[in-house]
Amino acid sequence: VFVAITQAVQRAPHYPEGHNLYGLVCEARSDYCSAIAAYRRARFAANVSTVATPSSCKHDITANLSRALCV
Repeated sequence: VFVAITQAVQRAPHYPEGHNLYGLVCEARSDYCSAIAAYRRARFAANVSTVATPSSCKHDITANLSRALCV
């Protein structure tokens, strides 16, 4: 799963969900620094995207970032 998510992020770096999923995988592997960085990239991608990002997606990313920062 890790390799597939990594490739997805590399192929579509503008897609916030890819970064969010990468953050979840990093968090599951106890790599919290990488998870936090991925969630921050996801928030940035969601904010600058020309395609409308649903608010539920932005909320999920923010919740994931908050959780990773508390660990």
